[in-house]
Parts: sequence; structure tokens; C-alpha cells
Amino acid sequence: MLLNNNKNIILLCGGLSKRIFEHINVPKPLYKINNISVLENNLQILKNNLIENKNIYININNQHRKYYEEFLEENSYNFIFENTAIGTAGSVKKIVDENCLKSTYVIYGDQFYNSNFLKEVLDKKVDENSIFTIDKGDISKSGVAIYDSDFNLIDFKEKPQNFDKTKFKNYSINLGLYYFDNFQFFKNINQKKEIDFGKDIFPYCVKNNLKIKIVPLKSNNLPIFIDDLSRINKIKK
Repeated sequence: MLLNNNKNIILLCGGLSKRIFEHINVPKPLYKINNISVLENNLQILKNNLIENKNIYININNQHRKYYEEFLEENSYNFIFENTAIGTAGSVKKIVDENCLKSTYVIYGDQFYNSNFLKEVLDKKVDENSIFTIDKGDISKSGVAIYDSDFNLIDFKEKPQNFDKTKFKNYSINLGLYYFDNFQFFKNINQKKEIDFGKDIFPYCVKNNLKIKIVPLKSNNLPIFIDDLSRINKIKK
């Protein structure tokens, strides 16, 4: 297990928030809940868990750069700028290749995390490629990881609309929280314009027998998806 101050963290903030932007008028990572933005909240949790700034990588799409100017001026993380949308895995590949990263946590940066929840992720003893999952939530809005009795990924379905739970013994919901000990899957993946973990990487790993472990999380303090405005309004002070 890596010591916390040696852990690399990629915070994915490069999405264009197309579905929700007209309702919140800022990129999702900059949306504020109780006077703190999603991004600042998540970075504070990382800091509290002894993650150093030099080990944190944040991608930003240039279309949204103007919204981040103040944040960029006040903070010293590793910022990576993208001119076009290249997908979640495409962004990670760009960061990994440019910075020669190996053992790395990938965190979707547009979700508002509870400190205990994210601490549980960082404290887990993982040493191989892994997906952190939960056992409850809206399956139609998330990926579903199907696994065997040894918690090895055997299938992955991205946002299924008609998921038949009776057909699968072991499954859980993907949150966009991953740990990668290596990035072997990038070597032969089809290099298309956009590459996503749920649509491309995980199905590719299953097909090519590249091991991915499933790590179920026990915490009930689930992250808040910024699309869920009803839940946000309930917790706002």
C-alpha cells in the first residue's frame, strides 16, 4: 500500500456539464454547496488525508477555462488543459503519458464527496487495478460492475436502462472512483476521439482477460451527483 503522500490523484474536471450547465451556470466542479465548491471540497479532503499538491493532477477543458481563472491563480496543482472532449479515459491517458505516472487514483471531480467516504477509498489496501463500488443507487445513471466470487470484474454495463438484477449474482454500482497500479489496457485500445472507462476500457479488459478487481465500499455517506438538484437543495443550509 502506498503512503498517502506518495499517492497520485487524477481529479477529472474536464467535462462540459452539458446536461446541467444551463441550470447552474458554471462547470459542475465549481458549483457551490454551502459556500464551498465541489472542487474545493474534494481538494480539502485530499489535503486532510495528507495528499500533497504535487501529486494532484486536474484536467480542465479550455472551453471552461475562463470560469477557473481565479482558482488557477490561487492554487498550485498540476493543471492539464484540453482543447476538445477526449473522454474520461482519454483524459487519464493524456495525464499518465505526459507525467509518466504509475500507481494512481482516478476520482471524478464533479461529485461532492463526504470526507469519511473518500477517506475510506484512500485507506483501502489496494495494489492492483480496481473499481470502487457501492451497492445502492440509480443503476440507469451509472455503470454496473458484474463480478465473480473472487471480486474479479467479468462484465460491465454502462448506464443500462433495463438491467435485470435476477440474472446476476454479484453486481454493484460504479461511482467513477478507480485505482490503477498499471495502465496496460492503454497499449492496444482503439485510439478513437473519445475514450471512456465505462464504454471502452472496462469492456476491453473483460474481453482481453486483463484483471480488474471490484472493491465494495461500506460507507453510507454517498457522494452527491450535481445533476441531483433535489438532493442538493435538501442539504443546503
